[in-house]
Amino acid sequence: MRLVAPLLPPEVHCCEIGHELKSPRLFPEEEAIVVGAVNGRRQQFAAVRYCARMALGRMGCPPMPIVPGPQGAPVWPPGFVG
Repeated sequence: MRLVAPLLPPEVHCCEIGHELKSPRLFPEEEAIVVGAVNGRRQQFAAVRYCARMALGRMGCPPMPIVPGPQGAPVWPPGFVG
């Protein structure tokens, strides 16, 4: 069941997943960030990146690494906000 998407205006894109996604792939730059993390944190990190890439892809953005910036927030591709 999708809960968030119906609440958003049409120009806003989102991705909702549950436990059905086991281990989405990370780019090497992202993998390096969670190399020493426990499995649960790695899965959470990967799921967030998966959802971000799905939503960005709906707006024409090609898949790319989404790494944290100096403050820890994701660095979005130019022209996008999250």
